[in-house]
Amino acid sequence: MIITKTKEMVVDFSKSKSPPSPVCISGKDVEIVSFYRFLGVQLDNKLEWSTNTDAVYKKAMSRIYFLRILRSFRVCSRMLHMFYQSVMASTIFFAAVCWGAGIKAKDANRLNKPIKKAGGQTEKQLQQQTPAASLL
Repeated sequence: MIITKTKEMVVDFSKSKSPPSPVCISGKDVEIVSFYRFLGVQLDNKLEWSTNTDAVYKKAMSRIYFLRILRSFRVCSRMLHMFYQSVMASTIFFAAVCWGAGIKAKDANRLNKPIKKAGGQTEKQLQQQTPAASLL
């Protein structure tokens, strides 16, 4: 096991904020981090999803560029919709099971923006409801 690559993230909701005792493996302390990216989902030690939402938003907005290029080549709306479903929606809703229930209304609205923009490019009404929108 490579100790230098091992990270520890402590999620603690207790009122006493005493620092956790360090974990030692083979006599070396494991680094404590407050932020970690696991399987494409960005986690923080407070289990707030704003950093993950920012990353998803940036990815989705970069995918809209490709949707606009395809539309400029006069690709049919069915193919644009297929591109949206396969490239953009998969990016936006990846791991929504993890972060969908904990997302704030502000972040849910932010994720709806690229969906609305993509709807204008595909000329179809897209589902503009993020996983948490039904919970709010």
